[in-house]
Amino acid sequence: MAFGCAPRVAIGHRVGREFGLGLVALALAFLTFVAHGEELLGERRNDGAAAAPIVHLVALGSLEGQFEPCGCEPEPRGGLARRAGALAQLRARGEPVLHLDLGNSSEVRGESRDLTNRFIWDTLAHLHLDAAMVGERELENWPAFAAWAEASGVPLVSTNLFVAEKGQSRRAGVPSLIVERGGLRFGLLGVLAPLPTATPLANELSFYVQDPTEALRATLPSIQTQVDLVVLISQLSPAQTEELSERVGGIDIALCGMASNDERNSGQSRDRIPSSEKTILQMAGKRGEYFGHLVLHVDDDGRILSFENKSPALDSRFPEDVGIAHRVGQIRTTVDSLGAVEKRQEQDEFNALFERWRSASK
Repeated sequence: MAFGCAPRVAIGHRVGREFGLGLVALALAFLTFVAHGEELLGERRNDGAAAAPIVHLVALGSLEGQFEPCGCEPEPRGGLARRAGALAQLRARGEPVLHLDLGNSSEVRGESRDLTNRFIWDTLAHLHLDAAMVGERELENWPAFAAWAEASGVPLVSTNLFVAEKGQSRRAGVPSLIVERGGLRFGLLGVLAPLPTATPLANELSFYVQDPTEALRATLPSIQTQVDLVVLISQLSPAQTEELSERVGGIDIALCGMASNDERNSGQSRDRIPSSEKTILQMAGKRGEYFGHLVLHVDDDGRILSFENKSPALDSRFPEDVGIAHRVGQIRTTVDSLGAVEKRQEQDEFNALFERWRSASK
């Protein structure tokens, strides 16, 4: 089985220049953090030809517009700069990495939401994102999000989501996607929970979500024969994801984007071989505070011999990409400025309304 590095996603030269600042600094930080990385990201295999080939599957979701570390105690977690640092540390091993986003990454409030979401998406594309799921938050500003995704070249996977515009219905993304990594063919599927209604938006768009079971049963047979492993990206709860996988069958790995931080995988599991009745469930929590990391030890036929399933906190044990950290600071300054303007406008509107009420009361 031939193993290679993950291919780069083609993005604009502007983004490449902006993020290029941190390459040297990140390399130095990598040397500082390498000892911790072995512990956090899984031990490097050194048993020669007898060792099973390794593929790393990295999946985070539900950023909810969070691009900086949280204000958590006792130590802040997350942030795009640390996500970048963890990925660089992992890729430096020379082992294949499949990088996925599980959806619901968008900010949905405030005057700066477009700025925030474009920055998040450009950063994820720069981090060699192989595919992304469409979450409900992405529907809040669908035209812009779809345009950013198309421009970046990052494919959107959505097996059961349809967009209707002016009487014409189309899929919100590809129903399935085959990605080859490390000699393995991964078949990606993605399901969204049914929406309460097909809610029309101001731009005459509406969305329809097909029943997840029906959508998977219709799509799965055509992809199963072409891949080694079937991966489900789920915007359902962990319990619903597990139940769906058991009901449909044929799902080797389920990545749950709706798990809370308390539900995330925190330990390791080994020597478990998935079958049509057994699915590896990976949960990384929310807001990018933890690094969803599944290490697969596979044989030459694509069969999983064992795996490690962990989600370490993205805290100071991981280096930050200095270039991305610099851009995060710039975006924060701009977002704060826009927020201050928005608050002043709201206060002026309130004052004017109060004055009219007071004049009418005299």
